[in-house]
Amino acid sequence: MDLEEFKRNGYETVDRIYNYYKSLRDDPSSIAVQSDVKPGYLRGAIADAPPNRGTSFGEIQDEFRDVVLPGLNHWQHPSAFHYFPANTSFESMLSEMLISSINNPGFSWDSNPCSELELQVMDWLANLFGLQDTFHHFRRGAGGGVVQASSSESILVAVTAAREKYLHENETRDQSRLVVYASTQTHSSASKAARVLNLRIRLLEVSAETELALTGEAVARAVAEDRQNGLVPFIVVATVGTTSTGAVDSVDSVGSVARQNRLWMHIDAAWAGTHLAVPEVRDELMLAAINQYADSINIGMHKMGLVSMSTVAFFVRDLRSITDALTITPEYLRNKATDSGQVLDFKDCIIGLGRHFSSPKIYFMLKSYGVEGFREHIRRSIELGERFRQLLKSDGRFELVCKPQPSEDDNKSPMQAPAAQLDPPKDTPISAAELSMHDGSNDKPIYVAIKGTVFDVTKKADMYGSGKSYNIFAGKDGSRGLGMSSLNPEDAVADYSTLTEKESSVLDGTLNIPKIVLTRPLMPEIMAKFQSRPVNLTCWETDTPAPREWLLDNVSGADALLVMLSDKVDKELLDKAGTNLKAISTMSVGVDHCDLAQLKERNVRLSNTPDLLTSATAEIGALLYLAAARRASESIAFIQRNQWPQVGWGPLLMAGQLSENKTLGFLGFGRIAQATMHRLVPFGIKKVIYTDSGRTDRSARDAELSKTYDIEIKRVDLSTLAQDSDALILLAAMTADMKHIINRDFLNNMKKTSFVVNVARGPLIDTYALNDAINENVIAGAGLDVIEGEPHIDSNHPLVKNDKVFLLPHIGSSTVETRYAMADLSVSNALKGAYNEDMQSQINL
Repeated sequence: MDLEEFKRNGYETVDRIYNYYKSLRDDPSSIAVQSDVKPGYLRGAIADAPPNRGTSFGEIQDEFRDVVLPGLNHWQHPSAFHYFPANTSFESMLSEMLISSINNPGFSWDSNPCSELELQVMDWLANLFGLQDTFHHFRRGAGGGVVQASSSESILVAVTAAREKYLHENETRDQSRLVVYASTQTHSSASKAARVLNLRIRLLEVSAETELALTGEAVARAVAEDRQNGLVPFIVVATVGTTSTGAVDSVDSVGSVARQNRLWMHIDAAWAGTHLAVPEVRDELMLAAINQYADSINIGMHKMGLVSMSTVAFFVRDLRSITDALTITPEYLRNKATDSGQVLDFKDCIIGLGRHFSSPKIYFMLKSYGVEGFREHIRRSIELGERFRQLLKSDGRFELVCKPQPSEDDNKSPMQAPAAQLDPPKDTPISAAELSMHDGSNDKPIYVAIKGTVFDVTKKADMYGSGKSYNIFAGKDGSRGLGMSSLNPEDAVADYSTLTEKESSVLDGTLNIPKIVLTRPLMPEIMAKFQSRPVNLTCWETDTPAPREWLLDNVSGADALLVMLSDKVDKELLDKAGTNLKAISTMSVGVDHCDLAQLKERNVRLSNTPDLLTSATAEIGALLYLAAARRASESIAFIQRNQWPQVGWGPLLMAGQLSENKTLGFLGFGRIAQATMHRLVPFGIKKVIYTDSGRTDRSARDAELSKTYDIEIKRVDLSTLAQDSDALILLAAMTADMKHIINRDFLNNMKKTSFVVNVARGPLIDTYALNDAINENVIAGAGLDVIEGEPHIDSNHPLVKNDKVFLLPHIGSSTVETRYAMADLSVSNALKGAYNEDMQSQINL
């Protein structure tokens, strides 16, 4: 075929496609959805070998139509209800033609620089689906999205990355004890991934009582059982929209268990994931929990996403975890762009090397439909599903065994009766007569209140039937709705002061909008979360700690407080707050700044931010250890006093201690301590000893850790901890009985060459005893991230002035990723607490 023939045959091919879709639109009954051919129908109908001389393209097309296509099941037929919706679009078809004409493998930037389009459109999708910044390429965070060829390959990539991460962190290649978790409703691709990688998989039973959803309780029970049997859990695959029943697993509880047990969590959202584009179903599909806990997620764009087969959006929290697992770059694939580290080569994110250039399909579709057009497509699907459900409910032959996902239970038909004919919604003190005054016919604004958010829909009156409809309504559960499927976040009222009292009363049946007091401004994009629900926000305006006087003056009447470690939550503050106070959200793991007894007495709930800063704090612990061991603070002071290079070299000038064959001691040996040990063992540590509360038998855990790291790990008493530690790292919780546990007597029992590292709480150490011990050469030095009395210390503090103390300004959790995650969770908890809803990471008082 030459260029002119291509043009002519191309037009003819488009005409054939046009006629096919015209028939599907105008006369679908003329086309049977399901083919009635029998297996082997093509044998004998097509020649056993290709022709020796070429056949005209028109003849080939005719044979394809007359011989091959009779075996076609018509997935684009309006009556097709196969395994999953496979909605394509004309935009996707035409872009596929362009992609085929390019025929570029696109495995690296060097082979196809315009593969950068994939980075852009994946960020478009991440934003469309409401994924937080860490899943974007061009925002703060370490993650991003790539196109995978299938959801099965996405799951295989996720399991591979999780496996490699575990094996690398534990310095082993033994995967024989690793276990994958999924449910009996999880797609078979999870089992296939385990089979391909020769891994164990445990499919957990689910029940109708949990809507066939996998729960955190089931995962926690399985993890405990398997660990007791010597196995190693490392990944759980949760599903948002199972193939068999459409179930949505309990992502929040499963994610919490995964985080507590250091499991990778992958979300298979192959068909339901596209529904995240619609804000009103995001809670149902657990977007907040996905953002908080998911390490990776796949969404099939070739299902409901208007893109042709096979195109899957795969997002990962940390791209390095994928590229570290899959990067293999032989000499013939090396190039300047790759070696520069400034580009992402997609070969390092997939199983194969060559790949389809799929991103233009997403680009053309989204540019043509726009965000609102795509959302309306999804909403239309939900409405059709609701219509089908109603038909089933009205037919006595069927029983709905579980709730459809995503449901339309709260979304009524947009053709409601006039307001005067409707009963007032629950919990709303507005009569039907009053409601009729807000029908859009008298220039009054039209407001809609759904689950605590007011929307101004005046400009969308045409979506409300005759305009005489139910236009101002609510209820705490948003149980009555008109046109809810057309509400968008941008319609939300930002300034609630513009609402009349009657209009604002539809929020929750009262005139009260919750008050939240925030003691430190957070990142702008995190602060924007306060606009997601109506609140009166009182915020200290600078990055310095909020003065106690300001907090006492402003806390009165607060429904929730968002505080930092430096903010003391005691009887005085709680008295000032008054009886409205429902919750405290602290942006910290520690809660020793809060009077727990007072909170319990007043029934005020408390949440913190655990499980988010393990890696960050462990890195600081390792940094302080190495800095103290190698006398970094003394060396810096030596330079700053202009003693170097003027002072001549000496054989022991600033000589520190090697880590090889040393005993590392820990006060407290929980999650962060173990992560710190993990980072230091490669330096040659011989032995690890620790002292903790002793309330729980840890012998099995210690035996497993000893085997994993090939070192001795032993619980000892406090006296032995002091005598045997070459370095002591404090990672214990601060309670009243722990104050000054590292005192003069303890320090006097330590080795003269030893040093102390504190990344926990300042009051664990007697400050002046430590300073004296260092100055008197009782111990060699210290590495501190915390000091007793902070933030009320200054440059004259003895430890600040001590050259043998490597001091950091309490930055244990201070990485961009960690602080964003902590701030995000804190704000989410403050909002939930203010509305008297359950908070994540709630402390059991």
